[in-house]
Amino acid sequence: MSIILEKLGITATDIERVEKQEQQNELAIANIQKKWGDWLKQYEQKAKNQRITTMIKRNLLASSSTKISPTQKALKKAVTWSSSKHNENKKADVIKSILTDIAAMDPNTITTGQLFTTGCFSKGAHLCGKSSCATLFSNEANYQLYCIYGSPYLLIEGIGIVMFEGFNYPYPPYLFPFDEEVELKYQEYEAEIHNISSSIF
Repeated sequence: MSIILEKLGITATDIERVEKQEQQNELAIANIQKKWGDWLKQYEQKAKNQRITTMIKRNLLASSSTKISPTQKALKKAVTWSSSKHNENKKADVIKSILTDIAAMDPNTITTGQLFTTGCFSKGAHLCGKSSCATLFSNEANYQLYCIYGSPYLLIEGIGIVMFEGFNYPYPPYLFPFDEEVELKYQEYEAEIHNISSSIF
């Protein structure tokens, strides 16, 4: 056994107990998956889709929304981005990805685009010298596109939602199909998995 583990007071018996518990948990989870298999096959994707539509609904009700044309020019104005060289993505790549996902969306399904993070940025002067700065600093924001049955929503975390001209959005735009029974059953399944997963210690 590792000297580090010995110094931490972890014995071979402790390790054996945890490994045995892990094996029991894996078997228990496999049994739960078998028990729920038929239901999950039929309803799991619907349950996940409902949660996406519920999240979009909450954001539409709680934050501002705007509608723009689905063009590179319009998205350049809507997407605020840091020019930092440490960013994983460039603004042009983000806009290209959003437009590609919109063009490829299926009106019969829900798809979730890549999550993009701006990085921190600031607007205004950067070289202040001895004078006081009027620079407006902004924390990083996340951008993610959700295509819901042929309607694209660009969620900007903490700011609002961008919708796009030329698409038939539900009216009101937050009215999506929802089956409460499916959600409750999925919560029941998740609770069983959680109870097993959290019992290892």
